[in-house]
Amino acid sequence: MEAKTPFAKHLDTNYVPSDEELPLIRALIQQKAETLAVLNARIKALEVERDAEQSFVQRHIALISPIKRVPDDILSSIFIACLALRRDRYEPWPTGHPAVILSHVCSRWRQLALKTPILWSTLKIYIPPFPAGHPMGLVHMSSLIQRTAESEATHSWEKQVERLLRLSRVWIARSKDCFLTIDFLVVDISPSAPDSTISTISSIIGVICDASWRWKRAWLHLPSRTPINSLALGRLYDLKPADIPSLCDLALSQSRPFFGSSAPISPPDTGILGGGVIRTLSFTFQSFPSLNSLPIKWAQLTKLVFDGNPGLHYDYYAQGGSEGVQFDGASALGLMRRCPQLAHCDISFGHYTQDLNAAIESVTLPYLQFLCFRYYIPGKHFVSSLHLPALQALSFRSFHDSSMRTVGPHNSRLAAWLQTYGQQITDVEFNVKTLSQSALYACMDLLTNLTSLRLDHNGNISHTPPTPPWHAANEPEAEVTYVPAKLDGDFLHRLTPHDDSGNTSVEAPVWCPRLETIRFPKEFGGVTFSEVELAQFIAGRRLDRNGKGLREVIAVLGTLKGQIDVKGHLDEMGVDLNGLEIKVFYPSTFLVRPASPMVYPETDYDHLYTE
Repeated sequence: MEAKTPFAKHLDTNYVPSDEELPLIRALIQQKAETLAVLNARIKALEVERDAEQSFVQRHIALISPIKRVPDDILSSIFIACLALRRDRYEPWPTGHPAVILSHVCSRWRQLALKTPILWSTLKIYIPPFPAGHPMGLVHMSSLIQRTAESEATHSWEKQVERLLRLSRVWIARSKDCFLTIDFLVVDISPSAPDSTISTISSIIGVICDASWRWKRAWLHLPSRTPINSLALGRLYDLKPADIPSLCDLALSQSRPFFGSSAPISPPDTGILGGGVIRTLSFTFQSFPSLNSLPIKWAQLTKLVFDGNPGLHYDYYAQGGSEGVQFDGASALGLMRRCPQLAHCDISFGHYTQDLNAAIESVTLPYLQFLCFRYYIPGKHFVSSLHLPALQALSFRSFHDSSMRTVGPHNSRLAAWLQTYGQQITDVEFNVKTLSQSALYACMDLLTNLTSLRLDHNGNISHTPPTPPWHAANEPEAEVTYVPAKLDGDFLHRLTPHDDSGNTSVEAPVWCPRLETIRFPKEFGGVTFSEVELAQFIAGRRLDRNGKGLREVIAVLGTLKGQIDVKGHLDEMGVDLNGLEIKVFYPSTFLVRPASPMVYPETDYDHLYTE
């Protein structure tokens, strides 16, 4: 309520008071200013009183909080369950680890966390690279400034390594006798690194190797075996099978040397690869090009992840580099033949892999349920040389494929796989940009039993390296040009079942009648259908009474959000959304994207787009 004033008609105008009116206005201001001060004082007193009452209530609510009544054994089980939550492997360690977060809640939780050894059983030790060059771009500054900056950077690096040593000792001690998960990464150590810090790195290796008998899982990314690296990491290089009696999950990779010549990271006849109970193994062709000499107990492996890609120097390897050793289709079959117990197999090929010219002796893997090939799709002779009676999931995960050129839908490499296993598998993933529209449709016709479909796409920009001349010579039947397939409204129309009114009926049988999960490409340009067409597809699938219907839909549209809200539109249509997860992402209005899609996490859409 506004106070009365004789100057009401002049307020908020350009009126200029006369000299006679000024004292009256000043008196009014003084009067109301005093009243305002009194009110502010009362408000402040009330705020203090309110805060006190609010604090009283909140502290008493906390006193009767149900979590405080949970017994320690149940609370400890809840703590352990937190370890199973999906986390970013590259989050800060240990600050982002559940053990640290839980131990900072209260004294009771801290004591309970310290008494729960399994919370401290995962060590993630990433040794930062030694600072080199001219820190902070000081190349043009004086030598004194450069030396000072380099000295500060080196000192900071030493402190980080010393901190990792302290943390390693603390976590090893707190984990007591629990099995350990070791995630260790170190790059080539510079010869200019201080001797004291090399000794500290060696001490870190000593701490974790002293507990190697407790290793259950180990992910090791090591540099090549140079003299300086051996000085710091020698004990890790020389682990023997007897040192790791409990290790069942091993991932081992090697980085290229930056300083000097290198040697294999492990002697060919010994080493950690020979662990007696290893069931899950991941390693690289680049690190171990001679598979025959490795001490791996192939027959007991149930999961194999093998990277046969020699790296970015594909010109060198394609011409027979590395003593002419290459990992090709025949090598892949030979590798799979060694592992008759496999249930999960994930193989990466090089950019330009030589395929089989004819079928060879058949390889039977009776327990294999998941098969993934990256960067290359082996052809029909490879398919005919495999017998996979238990296969449920096929994944051709790549953003480029040197076999993409085909002469027709039924002659494509993807079609060869789906003709053999399309009616058997329930889960498939492939890159639609490697196919023509007719080839894509022919492949979809073969997926009669599918429940999960994931489609990849290069997006608007191709990331395929230039095709070398020898590849075209190896496949003279290949077409020179083709038009990549589109995921458009017609594609969705063919995935949409009939409804009672016939509005969404199609002449051809609906694709994938049992489909429950579909993930469209996360690249710009991957889809061209609209929000309305997506909503119609979801509605048709949810209204279908022949199966379970959709449970998950993830789509990335190439246009800014604006036409409709998909979820709201479906709700207006009366579609039951219970039990259905819908994620529709749009490009941000301002988006700086990574240079290559190959660095994206395989299931992460959220950091690229807005929902």
